[in-house]
Amino acid sequence: LRANVLLSLREVELARLGALKARVPNVFANARRLDRLDRDSARAAILGPLERWNELDAREPVEIEPELVDAVLGETAVDRRAERIEAPYLQLVMERVWETETEGGSRLLRLSTLRELGGAEAIVREHLDRALDVLDPAQQDAAARMFEHLVTPSGTKIAHRGSDLAAFARVDEVQGHEVLESLGRERILRPVEDDREGGGRYEIFHDVLAQAVLEWSRGRDLDNERRLAKRRQRRLLALAAAALAAVVVMVVVTAYALGQRTDAEAQALAANALAALVSDPHRGLQLADEAAHKRSTPATEQVLRTALLQDRARAVLRGNRRGVLAVGVSHGRVLSIDGAGSLLTFAPRSGPPLSRRPLGGRVRAAAIATRGGALVVARRRLVEVRGLDPAAKSFAFRAPGPVRAVAIDGRGDRVAVATIDGRLLVRDAHRTLLRVRAPWKASSLALDEHGRVLAAAAGHRSQVWRVAGARVLARATDRSTVAGVAVAPDGTSFATAVTDGAARLRSLPGGALTNALVTGSPLTGVEFSQDGAVLVTRDHAGTSRAMSTVDGHTYAVLAGHADAVTATALSARGALLVTGSADNTLRIWDPGVAPELKVVAAPAGCCTAFFVGPGGAVAAAGDRALVYEGGRLVAVHDQLVRVTGVAYSGGDVVTGGADGKVRVWRSPPLVLAAGKPVTAVAADASRIVAATRGGTVDVWSSSGTKLATFAERTAVNGLAISPDGQSIATAGADAVARIRDLRTGRLLHELRKHTKAVTAVVFSPDGRTLATSSVDHDARLWDTGSGEMTRLLRQHFAKVADVAFSPDGRWLVTAGPITAGLWQLPTGTFVPLRGPTAQVVGAAFTADSRTVLTGSLDGTIRSYRCDICGTLPELRRLADERLAATR
Repeated sequence: LRANVLLSLREVELARLGALKARVPNVFANARRLDRLDRDSARAAILGPLERWNELDAREPVEIEPELVDAVLGETAVDRRAERIEAPYLQLVMERVWETETEGGSRLLRLSTLRELGGAEAIVREHLDRALDVLDPAQQDAAARMFEHLVTPSGTKIAHRGSDLAAFARVDEVQGHEVLESLGRERILRPVEDDREGGGRYEIFHDVLAQAVLEWSRGRDLDNERRLAKRRQRRLLALAAAALAAVVVMVVVTAYALGQRTDAEAQALAANALAALVSDPHRGLQLADEAAHKRSTPATEQVLRTALLQDRARAVLRGNRRGVLAVGVSHGRVLSIDGAGSLLTFAPRSGPPLSRRPLGGRVRAAAIATRGGALVVARRRLVEVRGLDPAAKSFAFRAPGPVRAVAIDGRGDRVAVATIDGRLLVRDAHRTLLRVRAPWKASSLALDEHGRVLAAAAGHRSQVWRVAGARVLARATDRSTVAGVAVAPDGTSFATAVTDGAARLRSLPGGALTNALVTGSPLTGVEFSQDGAVLVTRDHAGTSRAMSTVDGHTYAVLAGHADAVTATALSARGALLVTGSADNTLRIWDPGVAPELKVVAAPAGCCTAFFVGPGGAVAAAGDRALVYEGGRLVAVHDQLVRVTGVAYSGGDVVTGGADGKVRVWRSPPLVLAAGKPVTAVAADASRIVAATRGGTVDVWSSSGTKLATFAERTAVNGLAISPDGQSIATAGADAVARIRDLRTGRLLHELRKHTKAVTAVVFSPDGRTLATSSVDHDARLWDTGSGEMTRLLRQHFAKVADVAFSPDGRWLVTAGPITAGLWQLPTGTFVPLRGPTAQVVGAAFTADSRTVLTGSLDGTIRSYRCDICGTLPELRRLADERLAATR
């Protein structure tokens, strides 16, 4: 059978096939290079996709000015006389124009936009800068030395072999190849088309790059010279400082010796605390608190903050006798059944039981329904179900043999019993629903939420039945003893707790292994959360773990019991986990599975914009601006058109509208005309600033007098006024943030590191730092004096829509795709704040720097109390309170 194969390869990849020539001599025999586009073909390459786009979306067609087509063809031609056009650069230029127009809301591709972008050559220069930013500093130096030999000072291209370029760059061939490959992928360099057989000659991809490459190389050389000069200066200063230090050392050495012992002890405690956090966070908190009390330093403060984040212990409940058989949570109370046969009720805080109710003798086995409405206890043969809610049924029956284990469904309607002779049965208040004899004597049982699926385990084996019809759904064998079993609430999976330290998840029906959650300690049991998303394990060492059933992620390690954990129960929303132990105590934990951001309001149509100011939180919901204070709606401002931005001027709410007007909600209201739809607003006590879709920025006094107007190159997504009122920052849709003089509009700095549109800008309280957020998933910090980037904040997986400093300047919050991010400054420590189910559009701190508020497209306004945002004295008080509550 004859087959013809056609391969389409980029020039960079085609050159690499030269390595096959020794084995396939004719590898290039049928190669054909597609020529550059002629003018007619290039015109079709521009207009054809537009026509197809308009066919697919006829409601909002995109048009293009003929003058733009001619200009692009002229500026991207390789040879102006032959009028041949390089397709990749045509694509690069048109894509940049398209992004700029669409981000600005325009449906017309205009020649003026190309001119605002600086023309094709400027677009190519920007592309070069971004491509080279991908390289690390050493690779950039190598690229600069290669460019010296690939372009003459007059701008003429020269081709060289890869091995020669590596030698010119003073790197080995492997490192040189990596640089060439990277530049090839970004279409800065390419293999010479007529040298594929000789292998390895490279040249500048396009003539228009030559001058840009020269300028970049010169700039790189200048930066290197400056660094060397600074290094020499530092050496001289170091010598002078050393001489001075020699005099000072003798003065301070005595004081240092006195404090050294205390410092060493504090450092040792802090180090031990960090080590303990892995396996016993509560012990780690004890050590961190001791270190912080011994010596107040930034290091001990950070260790204490980390320990407070990881420690989940909240209370210790005492009063059980002969161990704990079962625990539950019901109506804000904690329940337990102990081995002495009593039902104990506790408040969810440290202390003795509120009540103790005997259940009629010593209990062999017990269980409490996950919803807390009923319990089951078994003595020798008598099985008794007691309803704890008025609607729950109570009933009793005799088992066919001495009882070994019991289980109850989530609502308390059905119970399962295993006898010591291997019989299993499930029944409700009226009749027996299942009666089977297992091939072994079950030691643990479990039912799903509705009592429709039964799981049993003994020795190395486990088996699952459907109650209706007694059909076997799955059989499984583990290498070690199965100490406990659980069925997911929806009956689609089951879990086994094995003494080899792993909890294994299997699907139903069938029993296929889907996940193994390894803990490292012999397990005593396992339990699902009510939504099935979390699995709680318990072990002989006194530790429980909350783990994700999806990816195995460990939410929390809960260590503190002095003996094996024998029972666990999660509250309905996962905010509370109760563990019971053979040490006769219950412990209450925050398992870390509940969202940190709590809903405080859910207004209809919220939230497309969000801001927190002196008057509270203001959220945009359609054509209304809603003002909340303490979670309570205190004002509604209806402007009858879509609200596109919100801010505060003093205590007055400021809104931007799709009708091109800015409104200041005071008595009487002040209306300012911006001319085009407003994309962003900002204000302070004396000025109001608005940006429009076309990129125009207007500045007014608080009384409505226009003070200045200037234009950015592209649409502006966000604005910020510096604390001193002298500067303004803009978030550009062209991936550039800019700082300007507020009075004149004079450009002070262009901040170019983001790769996609900047979404928000904000000044730090002292004005020295600017924070930016972007569609490129990142936030960045910049020095406002020099314009240099000082930190990259990268944790979110998609668009970051907003960024804000805490009023005390110690923290930063970002609005990510479905989480807010809390960042400690200057360390960059990240704490995710979960809760929203859609893009977070705004996030900010309240005036006390201790509460974070967010607004999301899921229609919610949420709040998080940041206890760890406090100062060291506040952290010490919090640690002391927690430790006192769990003694």
